Amino acid sequence: RQLLKYQTGTPVNVIANGVRPDRFPGRTADKIRQQREQWGLPTNGVVLGFVGTFKAFHGIERLAELIRWSLAETAVSWLVVGDGPEYSQIVEAGGGSKRLVMTGKQPPTVVGDLLSAVDIAVAPHSLFSGDFYFCPLKILEYAAAGCAVVASHQGDIPRLLDDGQAGVIVNSDELSAWQAAIESLIHSPDLRSEYGARARTHVL
Repeated sequence: RQLLKYQTGTPVNVIANGVRPDRFPGRTADKIRQQREQWGLPTNGVVLGFVGTFKAFHGIERLAELIRWSLAETAVSWLVVGDGPEYSQIVEAGGGSKRLVMTGKQPPTVVGDLLSAVDIAVAPHSLFSGDFYFCPLKILEYAAAGCAVVASHQGDIPRLLDDGQAGVIVNSDELSAWQAAIESLIHSPDLRSEYGARARTHVL
């Protein structure tokens, strides 16, 4: 900012991404049950989620690996929201399982409601060579909805999650590190709730 001001003589203000709080009323037992019933998800048990465009940059290959692993090794379900060129990769990862629900592209106004169904939300961006100058909106949406967030350690992401106090930050591109982070949350409802509450407070 100072460099730009020096070069141009023009003040520069940076306005970060954010969410509209009215679209993220928070998770309640009734809202969780309603959304899960609407999308054919089990009303009990753990639901993992992803919202975004299915492009390589968003970590779709890692998302597919996590879906394949979790459906085979755990009793979780998935709610995946979005569309894009790598859509078929996610379908294939599900292997026809009814525990993978794909909603397709949805309007921004319903994302908060959809995320009410999700316990653990992932943002598995592959570690980026060079400056990761993005501010992933999905992380802010996950947090505002009160999900426990698992995201990669790069760029602005740690700040969005209060340096790991409001989510699990994975500082590795190894699949095993992501599996361990997610598995620790699957087996600890109290930890999920704690991260979700902290994330929502931090973002709002």
